[in-house]
Amino acid sequence: MTKRKSNRLGLVILMLFLSFCSGKTGIAFHDLYTDPQFSGRDLSGADIVVGPVLMQGRPISAGNLESGKLLRKLRRNRSDLQLVSVYEFERSFKERHGIEELNLFYHNLFNSELLDVQSAQNVWDNFHGQFFFVTRVTNAASVRALDGSQSRRLRIEGELWRSDGPEVVWRAAVNVLSLDFKETDCTIIGNGIAALCDSLPQVQPGVGYREW
Repeated sequence: MTKRKSNRLGLVILMLFLSFCSGKTGIAFHDLYTDPQFSGRDLSGADIVVGPVLMQGRPISAGNLESGKLLRKLRRNRSDLQLVSVYEFERSFKERHGIEELNLFYHNLFNSELLDVQSAQNVWDNFHGQFFFVTRVTNAASVRALDGSQSRRLRIEGELWRSDGPEVVWRAAVNVLSLDFKETDCTIIGNGIAALCDSLPQVQPGVGYREW
């Protein structure tokens, strides 16, 4: 089965699932990569800076998405993690190096230019945290079916960067399908990012979990 046919099949299954549920939003999670040397132990006591939501064009600060609701939601859902706003880092970096260099760094992050991101020494030398939680909206579409109904589809990728290195230690993605046009774009994006954050490794192992 080709990748395109697989994605279409996944979308059909998700839409059928939603049609039998009271909710009108579905999220499918995809685990893409975890560094074999990385585990929840590394997140214990570490500051995890929640980066802006990277999109085509200007990034949206996670602290500003729906007046800070997203960051508060992430902290509430993952109270075991020390989630920190990106605001202080951005403010101090722009004072020292200017906004253009910061925008270039975010541009490279959005386009997965790993070598350029890793070599951005000014950024990592001034970074305020041990980890950087990066999210980017890589695909967004509004689809009208033959019966006239509409849906919105999003693909959001998430990465966790270790600032000392720097390197990616975790990567995942979610496909979000919403049939509810009363929901704002910010709400749909926030739900997808919350699902990614919820999937970060647990700081404490769960009951019955042996390897940690």
